[in-house]
Amino acid sequence: MNVADLVRDLPGADTVAHLGRRTRGEFLVDEWGLDPELVALAGPALSLRWDIEVTGAERIPALGGGVLVFNRRFGWSEPWVLARGVRQASGRFVRTVGVPDLAPVGPFLRRFGGVLDRPDEIAGLLRAGHLVGLPTA
Repeated sequence: MNVADLVRDLPGADTVAHLGRRTRGEFLVDEWGLDPELVALAGPALSLRWDIEVTGAERIPALGGGVLVFNRRFGWSEPWVLARGVRQASGRFVRTVGVPDLAPVGPFLRRFGGVLDRPDEIAGLLRAGHLVGLPTA
């Protein structure tokens, strides 16, 4: 085993590697703005706020598009909890409808899976096989 293998196995090595790629601009963003690596980096911080237990994960389609409806009561936590729970249970990302089309908030939220509340954008996501989270109110 060489030194590079030892360093790769150290706690936090993945985070350091992610940050290094980000500073070099070596990360991918899909056509709707989702940045999976940024979502992975934010995961540990979100787990400090929410302890999520998923039941009924067998109902989440393994492939293809789908709509997940969630109740929005007081704020922004519901879409984050839904997206994190689905990702933990299935490995799939949820694209949450309702991002404001206003810089810098809109582009920032798109990096985490937010999308505009537009029928053409929602239809495009479903055709492309994404899971879409729709708030009830």
